[in-house]
Amino acid sequence: MLTDRFGRVHDYLRISLTDVCNLRCTYCMPENPEFSPKEKLMQTAEIISLARLFVLSGVKKIRLTGGEPLVRKDVDSILNGLAALRESGLQELTLTTNGIFLHDHIDALQQTGVRSVNVSLDTLLPERFNAIAKRDHFHRVISNIHLLLENQFNVKVNVVVMKGVNDDEVIDFIQWTRDYPLHVRFIEFMPFSGNKWQDKRLIRSAELLERVNNFLEVETLENKKHDTSRAFKVIGYTGTFAFISTMSEPFCGDCNRLRLTADGKMKNCLFSKGEIDLLGALRAEVELSPLIRQALGQKEEKWGGQPLFGTTENRSMVTIGG
Repeated sequence: MLTDRFGRVHDYLRISLTDVCNLRCTYCMPENPEFSPKEKLMQTAEIISLARLFVLSGVKKIRLTGGEPLVRKDVDSILNGLAALRESGLQELTLTTNGIFLHDHIDALQQTGVRSVNVSLDTLLPERFNAIAKRDHFHRVISNIHLLLENQFNVKVNVVVMKGVNDDEVIDFIQWTRDYPLHVRFIEFMPFSGNKWQDKRLIRSAELLERVNNFLEVETLENKKHDTSRAFKVIGYTGTFAFISTMSEPFCGDCNRLRLTADGKMKNCLFSKGEIDLLGALRAEVELSPLIRQALGQKEEKWGGQPLFGTTENRSMVTIGG
């Protein structure tokens, strides 16, 4: 098992396939981004090799992230290689995407046993989508969310809520769950390098829940172990909604997550500034298990050891993977 000095067992690995994205959301991507050259990124066989090592060490769940993971031309091959790790103990394979290319990969997702997909969508207004993402793909994303539902995928919609930007749409997103089995998750705006984070743009989940309770009859749902969200349901609605309160109510005490960046660096926390170069070690044929244990042993109790409301040192979100 992969256990840190606080007794937390880590059985969930998030793998970023690329730092490239076909959107330009400012909370994720800095202005004038510099993307990594292909040779510095993990290649297909390297991703599978590193993932296998983590699975043999106790990882049960793998999520593919980016950038946008579906911009990689070899993503279907990566899915096939990771799906084969079920024989070694992998129990769940999933991904987070902006949804634009999902229609091109729906068959591969089904064939590799992916049953749950997280889709990032911060607004239900086409013109506001263009303003946030700097690209005109709103209708394609909506269409592909419905395509997932039609094919019986478990669909989570991730909404980064920013005060004065899209916080007026919370009720509208929840109304979407009335007739569809969607799981809408409202995520607090978090600080990363280059995203111009400001406390005044953070709106706390407790305030949003209070707004919702003023309009709708809501029941609290039971959360599973390691859930990062607090889940709710409007009585009589088909779907659910939840809050991920990283800033105001952190859930670090139950963390079971590790991360691999697209350039093969292991991060023991989303907010950690320290990294271990597993890809470099793999290419140099250095034994990796001690390095993984070293990185895990350096994991801080919360927030990567950084003051989230102060000055943080970290990568941009797009180069970490969500």
